[in-house]
Amino acid sequence: MTTGPHRRHFVPGAAPAVVALLVAGAAALSGAPHARAAEVPVPAVRSVTLEREADGVPSGGAYTFDVVSSLATDPARLQVRMQMRSPAGRLIIQKTETLSDVTSDTVVTRFSRPLADLGLRPGRYPLLIRVRATTRSGRTSEYVLEDRLLLYDPGAGRVPVAVIARVRCSPGIGPDGRFVEDPGLATGSRDAAVALADILRRRPGARLSVAMTPEMLEEWQRVSEGYETAGAEGIRRVADTEPVPRAYADALARLATAAADGRMELIDVPYADPDLAGLRRIGALPDLGLHYARGTSIYRSALEATPSGGTAVSGDVFPADAIGQLRAHGTSFVVVAPRSLVKTKSLVAGPHRLKDTTMTALVCDERLGRLAADREATPTLAIDRVFDRLASASPTAPVVAVVEVGPGTGADPGVLERFLERLESSGWSRPVTAAEAARLRSALPPVRLAEAPSSGAEAPAGYWASVAEARADAHALAAATAPGDRDAEAAAWDLMLAQSRCWAGGDGSWVLADRGAAFASAARRLASAVFSGIRMDLQDVTLAGKSGKVPVNVVNGSDKTLRLTLDAEAQKLVVNGGETTPVTLRPSDNYLTLDVDLRGAISDRLTLRLRAGTLEVATAEATIGASVLDRIVLVAGVVLVLGVLLVFIRRRLSEAETDAGRIDGVTASRRRSGRR
Repeated sequence: MTTGPHRRHFVPGAAPAVVALLVAGAAALSGAPHARAAEVPVPAVRSVTLEREADGVPSGGAYTFDVVSSLATDPARLQVRMQMRSPAGRLIIQKTETLSDVTSDTVVTRFSRPLADLGLRPGRYPLLIRVRATTRSGRTSEYVLEDRLLLYDPGAGRVPVAVIARVRCSPGIGPDGRFVEDPGLATGSRDAAVALADILRRRPGARLSVAMTPEMLEEWQRVSEGYETAGAEGIRRVADTEPVPRAYADALARLATAAADGRMELIDVPYADPDLAGLRRIGALPDLGLHYARGTSIYRSALEATPSGGTAVSGDVFPADAIGQLRAHGTSFVVVAPRSLVKTKSLVAGPHRLKDTTMTALVCDERLGRLAADREATPTLAIDRVFDRLASASPTAPVVAVVEVGPGTGADPGVLERFLERLESSGWSRPVTAAEAARLRSALPPVRLAEAPSSGAEAPAGYWASVAEARADAHALAAATAPGDRDAEAAAWDLMLAQSRCWAGGDGSWVLADRGAAFASAARRLASAVFSGIRMDLQDVTLAGKSGKVPVNVVNGSDKTLRLTLDAEAQKLVVNGGETTPVTLRPSDNYLTLDVDLRGAISDRLTLRLRAGTLEVATAEATIGASVLDRIVLVAGVVLVLGVLLVFIRRRLSEAETDAGRIDGVTASRRRSGRR
């Protein structure tokens, strides 16, 4: 059963009474004797609500609804009038019910009528309810309620509605693995998630897609196994048998049950819900792959569930540069806000083909998302916004709404449940999951992701620069160590937490940015602890010949075997085997040799650089030359070769001149003989 909203409350005659009260009060304050304040009359009608079975009536059917009047006094006369008008404002139906000598504090007035004879077209028909009460003293008060009747064509098909509930959170854990917020006190995210699971338990016909960060679920796992908090009072340990860990274990169990029966769809959120605009700024969008890989693992371990093929992030913004990562991850649809797309003339919320891909863009209706669970909003507004789809050019295209619940959102899961209940019973809509909505891609035009859409307020100045430095260090540590190295994995975890948009908070102000920056610093410290102990020693070397071996001493001050890359740079000198050489450094001293060739140069400057991935961790420089004796032999050899070549050339020239003289003599003799 649905209840209509209160639109206007008016009590005639109250203003004069208030004036009388103020005058009497002033007289009392001035010391006038025997002054009494006039009593303010209580309105006879406290409230009026409209109750009905469904938010819709099929065309040709009949409407039935109850007007429930809550009374403060027993009026001598109670009049309830209902008016229904056409969408254009023409009066169609008016009916009045009058009661006398009312003795009940609640009066229910039913209005019912077939509509087939009126030939009404589907649409929204305004209702005006006036409840007028007259007391036995003759005072009259009136309550006015505005509502509407939704008339739909039962043969036109139902509007699919996909509601995606995003559970807002901020990480409560610190880089050391201890909680900086007591999970027993900061329960807003957990309570919201449990409320969503309970909605599905109570409503078998409901469908709900839920976006939860895997990092949050991982924290809940840690809490359920016992946890530690760090605060002014020191370190506090909480065993897994205590109430708080058990409450988190119960929350995970409820979510796992809801996911197992197929009615709660898990949207694939990257591990720490990274700020994609920030990642794009520092060239870190490839890190999305790391977030997705860890996130999938957490979904399986925490809920024993696999997320759907669709993905979403806070802000519902994906830059065009992220398409490659989404394609590599096997994403089938993305949930996006209109601002994430290249602007079009008339964008309709719903599933669109994403240009140049096989993916679907689920464009969400942001206004509907705000109305669906806002305890301050009128519930009818959300229902009407969905109903508007029936009158649009795409009446069967799914409607998609992202509803944010949890700390700082102002949303009420109870309001969301009533919205879902009204959609189920409306007769003209049906609930679907986000994946089902994506498969119902209709004739809506294709869309394209914008190059650099805004995801909201930006992080404080310098935040992403520190994350970029942490990223270089964390990736270097991962490149230098063996798979599964604890420090490398810890640095990667710190980096992903630093990239999270959850530090922006529910209001997007980045009020928790300092905690995110602490994770970036932690990643840098882990890398520095390993790489700061690396030293490379390269001395000047004189080779016995034009080629030889150059010794290099590298000290690995860490306790790890590191895989690094040695780069050599010189102008003329050549390192046999290539200028780039992979090296393995064991703890303590490591002795390397480079096979070099001066290629005729007397000497050259050799620069060596050790790097982990792209991060340079040590450098050294020295002069490499050949011995003096070798140079003398080389010069003498060159002179000898040149001398021999000179003698050879002179002999050849002399022989050529002699041969030329003989030829000339013979020719002259023959000419004289011919003349005779």
